[in-house]
Amino acid sequence: MSTLKKLRSISDHHISDKRILLRVDFNVIDIVDNTIKHIKKIEDSIPTINMLLKNNNRLILISHSSDSKKSLKPILPILQKLLMDIPVTFIDDFTQQEALDKINAQQPNEVILLENIRFYPGEEKNDRDFAEKLSKLGDVFINDAFGVSHRKHASSWGLTQFLPSYAGLLLVKEVRTILSAIDNPQRPLIVIIGGTKISTKIKFITTLLGKADRVLLGGALANTLLAAQKIDIGKSLYEVDQIPIAESVLNSQYKDKLCLPSDALIDLPYSNVGIHSILKEASIFDIGKETVHRYSDIISSSKTIIWNGPLGKFEDKRFEHGTRGVFDAIVENNTATSIVGGGDTIPAIEDLPGKEHITHISTGGGAMLELIEDETLPCLEPLYEA
Repeated sequence: MSTLKKLRSISDHHISDKRILLRVDFNVIDIVDNTIKHIKKIEDSIPTINMLLKNNNRLILISHSSDSKKSLKPILPILQKLLMDIPVTFIDDFTQQEALDKINAQQPNEVILLENIRFYPGEEKNDRDFAEKLSKLGDVFINDAFGVSHRKHASSWGLTQFLPSYAGLLLVKEVRTILSAIDNPQRPLIVIIGGTKISTKIKFITTLLGKADRVLLGGALANTLLAAQKIDIGKSLYEVDQIPIAESVLNSQYKDKLCLPSDALIDLPYSNVGIHSILKEASIFDIGKETVHRYSDIISSSKTIIWNGPLGKFEDKRFEHGTRGVFDAIVENNTATSIVGGGDTIPAIEDLPGKEHITHISTGGGAMLELIEDETLPCLEPLYEA
């Protein structure tokens, strides 16, 4: 089990006077309006960057944008501001001779940011030749990108096949915090799962039903389980092909741990109704007030809380009540260990007061789910101490 394994961390291995390829997760550019979102992702990597710079290293930062056509250049001013007096250079295409000349001229304690690594087809294909070409830019590889460590890509896994490899401070923190909460939790352990698709979280739900004391469901994900109970949910979004899986969850030995919404906020007309009173032309867009109250009571008495996925369509102010209510309940329980993660969860709480009271806000969505399911990740395997 991974809990018995120790990651080869940069805090335990002195690395100095090297050119380091540092995989970070700067996937913060909004694919719709090209603005910078979730700056905390960049901030979370700064401790690793600063530690390595103190030891006279040259850093080459590698990241991606989820849109393979989006440039990372808009990140440069933010990164430069966070690093203050440290020079940061942007490289458009590391395969060109002009770029290689800049890299070779790099001085100790300087930082280079490469262009979106997904510009190159070899990245997501985990192409060995591409990984080897990338590896020639440095002496050492460090992975500090927890959010992509569940994917075997060239810049997260491929580089470990060619360079001495280590885990950055953020990666170690993420893994230790999440696994400690699952493997040795203070109880009651409460898990809150929202989002759209049960198909992407069914293993997560099944695993946690066996480990948690209660599992609270919301979002369109919960609609599929409601439909599996033969409840008329009108025109609400749900996954028809996942009904058999939902039925198996509802009939499992852990079914009594499962908590589903008892009321909902619907759109036509906009109102709070009981779960058995959904109009045929209406859609569920949030958990209802009674459900928020019930879930908040459960959260208030818990000692460990794990939350992944919003409880409603939070982008619409009319339907943010469920997500906000659950968030407030978590923040108010200041004696519990709380871990929040998920690509949609973080923007849902980013501007809410009190998030500093959350014990750990994970930079991973799918990675967090997979780590809980399997207790390891593909890109962690090459980083464990022998």
